Amino acid sequence: RIVASGWSFLQDAANIFDSILVIAGLGEHFLLLIIPDDPLSSQLMRALSSIRAVRMLRAFRFSQGLKLLLNACQAFLMSLVWSMVLLGVVMVVASLMIGNLLQDYLQDAAVSSEDREFIWRLYGTAYRSWYTLYEI
Repeated sequence: RIVASGWSFLQDAANIFDSILVIAGLGEHFLLLIIPDDPLSSQLMRALSSIRAVRMLRAFRFSQGLKLLLNACQAFLMSLVWSMVLLGVVMVVASLMIGNLLQDYLQDAAVSSEDREFIWRLYGTAYRSWYTLYEI
């Protein structure tokens, strides 16, 4: 491709990116021959080779449907974040309210200790109450 295009090959950012990926891949194979079998170096090599997955992003420019889907996901992302924040606030308020309402039940001597222990495990503290609501 370089021979056919000449210097115009280097004017396209995608071609430069592809060239960098090819050089990184060659460097990875060269380093695997030189570096001994070390777990740290193999993890580094895997991390460097995962950069090649970014190359797939170039295919997005050919698919209009995929572009539309990505734009829709980008548009609803902030709504999703704020709805999760609102859900979290509602869960915290509800867990605090449930924990306060169950305090009398936990201190009642007429209730069996097994029932009180069960309620304590699920709703005894603010964190436990919130986690129980999260599981529900």
